[in-house]
Amino acid sequence: MTLKSKLLFLIVCAGVLTMARPAFAYERADYQARAHTVPRSVTMQPGETKTVTVKFTNTGKAIWNNDDEHFVSVYTQEPKYRESMFAHTTWLKPEQPTKMKNTNVFTARVGVFKIILQAPRETGTYTEHFALTAEDKTWIKGGDFVLNIIVADPPKETAAVVAQQKPAATTPPKAQILSLSRKKVEARGGQAVTVRAFIKNIGNRPWNVRELKAGNGVRIATISGGRFAHTSWVDTLTPLRLSSGVVSPNATDILTFTFAAPPEKGNYVTHFVLMADNELAEGGEISIPITVTEDAPALQMPVTFSGTEQFGSEPSIRVGLFKLEDTQHFIATADYRIKDGTGAELGAIPVGATVAFSYDEKKTLYRVVGAGLNIQSSSYIRFEPADGSGTALFTLPDRERRVSWNKSLNYNKYRGALELRYGEKNNTVWVINELPMEYYLKGLAETSNNQPEAFHKALVIAARTYAYYHMQSGTENGNTQASLKHDNHYFHLDATYDQVYQGAERETSFANVNRAVDETRGLIATYGGEIAVTPYFTRSDGRTRSNLEVWRIDRPWLQSVVAHYDKGKTKLGHGVGMSAQDAIQRADKEGVDYETLLKYYYRGIELVKKWN
Repeated sequence: MTLKSKLLFLIVCAGVLTMARPAFAYERADYQARAHTVPRSVTMQPGETKTVTVKFTNTGKAIWNNDDEHFVSVYTQEPKYRESMFAHTTWLKPEQPTKMKNTNVFTARVGVFKIILQAPRETGTYTEHFALTAEDKTWIKGGDFVLNIIVADPPKETAAVVAQQKPAATTPPKAQILSLSRKKVEARGGQAVTVRAFIKNIGNRPWNVRELKAGNGVRIATISGGRFAHTSWVDTLTPLRLSSGVVSPNATDILTFTFAAPPEKGNYVTHFVLMADNELAEGGEISIPITVTEDAPALQMPVTFSGTEQFGSEPSIRVGLFKLEDTQHFIATADYRIKDGTGAELGAIPVGATVAFSYDEKKTLYRVVGAGLNIQSSSYIRFEPADGSGTALFTLPDRERRVSWNKSLNYNKYRGALELRYGEKNNTVWVINELPMEYYLKGLAETSNNQPEAFHKALVIAARTYAYYHMQSGTENGNTQASLKHDNHYFHLDATYDQVYQGAERETSFANVNRAVDETRGLIATYGGEIAVTPYFTRSDGRTRSNLEVWRIDRPWLQSVVAHYDKGKTKLGHGVGMSAQDAIQRADKEGVDYETLLKYYYRGIELVKKWN
């Protein structure tokens, strides 16, 4: 299932390295940080001086200090080494606000940074980007932070003040539509239409959760009986919901959404509004005229929603990371609990602590040592987030999974629970990661970040469907903790040989793929109402193969189709399902949308939203 490295198109950015400044790269894996305390916003009057305290936890192995040649300090970013308009005379340099205040900060301890800001004379809302560094050594991974600074005149002692004028921070969200990829549309009845909207936050508060609502946000957008709902929608009113990332004041968000052209021939207008943190954003209205050139096929019914009760909960998937052959270490970046196979709690791992885990084959005992613990258990062991969220982070520092294109990245950070499980039938202990399905998809290494958006979405849906199919095969076999494929190992998919899974590190380094995951959340492919297994591969020789041709089982949706962009090439992979290189070219050169791509390679399928 792995897409070969030939699909990666790398962009190497060359820069000038100034001496006495850290290189602009995370060159040292032993320097890592996690935000402990960063002010959400700072309000100042023009010319005012104010001290801001920022705290970071040292989550790496290196000791931070403030008195040798590699002292830890703060530099400006975006662009790096930028002279800040908030620089104060106490700053080390106009681009370097301060050193760390502590003399030494060991692993799991907190470093304190006090930044004195001098407000400019001009009022307005500013966004200042900073990052932690070890001088002349490295930028510290996870040490980036943003200060949202509001410079405002002091309130006047007038009747307007007495009238309880709202402070700036409580004003409604405001937006400006900068551009739309489709300002008007011509389409066949029922055709999927994808639009990308560039929307600027012109208010004075950040946006966290962003939603697009159909119509005025109260009723479905309907003109002359036309229905615009698409299978990718969250519900009957919500084409799109994004909760990842924060859109700061003056920053631009990119929202990509899909709607269906009404089934009947005619002229229509569809309306959408932007909601930021459950409030209507002023100026965030989108209207798109649509000309439907021909009626939809008689069998193509409009999408209907009966309410959120039709959706199930997002499932958790169990991924076999690797076979446990020697002692490994576990670093918690949130509070974790250790439980045995019966659910009994054996101990706790506080945030930042490190423990070692192993398996004694002779005594058939699982062991966990460190952070004040000395656990021995004959039952299998689980490390579970204390808050029960399933999304907490942990690191396996002994796991070396670096990539050739950036040696500073080590894919050894994961979300959710960790389980050590011995398989009696194969005499093997596996390290298993259990996490929500959508986070699993964000951790897949099945494509590069710079492919067409339509291909990203098609691949994500195929990968989600493939994973969900194997999860359900285990359920049908009576074992919900494993797929039929990996029944002896207690997990659903192998992190190397099924779909390449590299964990949470890819969430930040592959933003475009992650956006495709968010925007297709819960969508899977079905055939005849059943989940359709959806294999994919790197490249064909001009045609894909049928499932019967390769694996001797006839699957009606997996038939041989022409892959004309692969003609004259050598086949890479099994050849069944979607050819990645052919699909990329179709999306890039022909503008084919993701639903059309999927229905070309997987004949007769339908897309169904399984969870919100």
